[in-house]
Amino acid sequence: MEDVKKASLIEQGSDQKENVSQQTFATTQVVLPSKGKLYPVGHPLHDAEFIEIKEMTAKEEDILTSRILLKKGTAIDRVLENCIVNKKIDQSALLVGDRNTILLALRMSGYGAEYKVNATCPLCNANQSVEFSLNNIKVRTLDDTPDENGLFEIFLPKSQTVVKFKFLTAAEETDISKTQDNYRKLTGLDSDNLVTSRIIRQIISINGDSNRNKIVNFVNNMHISDSRLFRNNISKIEPDIIMRDSFTCKECNEVSEVDIPITAEFFWPAGDR
Repeated sequence: MEDVKKASLIEQGSDQKENVSQQTFATTQVVLPSKGKLYPVGHPLHDAEFIEIKEMTAKEEDILTSRILLKKGTAIDRVLENCIVNKKIDQSALLVGDRNTILLALRMSGYGAEYKVNATCPLCNANQSVEFSLNNIKVRTLDDTPDENGLFEIFLPKSQTVVKFKFLTAAEETDISKTQDNYRKLTGLDSDNLVTSRIIRQIISINGDSNRNKIVNFVNNMHISDSRLFRNNISKIEPDIIMRDSFTCKECNEVSEVDIPITAEFFWPAGDR
């Protein structure tokens, strides 16, 4: 069952001594929506409900404004590497939802909850600046219980197939995005195969068979009703923050929803953008 509630990201605070600079930086414990249930035994976050992070400093602001790092698309990765206290934790191996939650906590502790984005009204097409409160962002925590390997199961009625699947890590999502970019460059097409690429990564076995070639063939020939059922199930149970809020158009008063992307700009205060 889906468990969605308003984000309460920070559990408690403490002080941590930085040996190099001899300065004391505040640290906080961020609630993980996965509850650590999806990390394998031996992983530093296995069964961990929290992750400790230090608050951002001017050093992280340098990273977020570095043209080189922004062009390479690694600025956010570097910030996470700096701010996660336990250096045994690989930020790229974090589940996407846990990573997003940490980034939201860092942004709110560094710049506050106010966030302005440009939004286009779907009714009258008016473009406008909209201010959101990140305090209203909701978090979907893990409610369903995975098997001993951290996997979930779903029955797809059209193909009469039992599928076991997992949730993706940040590294896997990055790899999918890079693959799609390369695909578009090679083909010169605006379209991509993002849906099938993600499903192929998520599915671990079909009817108990984990042969990757069979999984690829199954997904490429998957009936659209099974595909939609699979993706809808993922969106309902995957632990993550829901970066979406509503706004009222200043021109026609239409109430609409807008997705709030997490990019490097997410960390820039309104006055600096």
